[in-house]
Amino acid sequence: MGARAVIIGAVIGALAGWVTGGQKPFDAELWKAAPAEKIRLSMADDLMHSRLLVGRSRQEVLTLLGTPTNTDKWQDWDMIYVLGPCRCLFPIDYEWLVLRLEDDRVTDARVVID
Repeated sequence: MGARAVIIGAVIGALAGWVTGGQKPFDAELWKAAPAEKIRLSMADDLMHSRLLVGRSRQEVLTLLGTPTNTDKWQDWDMIYVLGPCRCLFPIDYEWLVLRLEDDRVTDARVVID
């Protein structure tokens, strides 16, 4: 029975790592070099937990993250960055970083799925 539990635990752990794509600390240069790839998605949680974006000016965000993604999605938001295929079992949709600005400063930052 113990070996069975270990195998089940290993399978669940492998699936969890596969679905989340692994987490990485935010790295601005790596972010800008890998648009629309899983690498951005793997850094998104660190970026959100650090609250690195809230309070920054538009220019500071551009320096940190590069040019926003050109899209007609999320029109209620001011700056949008594609992160990559969603961290789900069947990655049909994409995850996006969306930013809202007031007086040229980020007031809200979220990761959303289309």
